[in-house]
Amino acid sequence: MTKVPFNFDYNITFNALDVVDGFYPALTQDEKETLAYDIAKNYDYSITFEDLLPQIEIAAEENSIDLAGKEEPYTSNNIYVIDGGVK
Repeated sequence: MTKVPFNFDYNITFNALDVVDGFYPALTQDEKETLAYDIAKNYDYSITFEDLLPQIEIAAEENSIDLAGKEEPYTSNNIYVIDGGVK
């Protein structure tokens, strides 16, 4: 059951400059831009990706979605022969 409005954006994004400014508003604009550039250039996005796994598991539990055995991509069991198949 989907609980999101039509055309929902599933992306999670943040602006590194806004993050630096949020934590250190007293820095000069040049200092903020330098730090934000370095973060964007060198950030290890795999950490963020891996951090989402517990959130997926929590959301699945809260929504009664069984994740067991679903680590592989979904494939359909329906096989259709197109253009005659093997002869």
